[in-house]
Amino acid sequence: MHPTELTPLVEPLLQIARSAGEQVIAIYNADEIGERLKADQSPVTLADLAAHNSLAPALKQLADWPVVSEEDEASLAFRKTAIRFWLIEPLDDIL
Repeated sequence: MHPTELTPLVEPLLQIARSAGEQVIAIYNADEIGERLKADQSPVTLADLAAHNSLAPALKQLADWPVVSEEDEASLAFRKTAIRFWLIEPLDDIL
């Protein structure tokens, strides 16, 4: 894929990221972040889940590429098999 083919994705991606970011900020502004442990004993917060649940379907709709996210363990296999994929890094990890 030539970089110029990605140009039309920039504005929609910014909107998708802003929407997910607003959801994460709303959770962090609340009293309870809702942290719990996943099956592998790593922590997950409501913000992690909100980011994933907002980003994954929106990205999939934008371009029909697999979505890789640590909140969807099954998706991690796409890292090795897909030519291109969306990669979600939890937004709350960077706050």
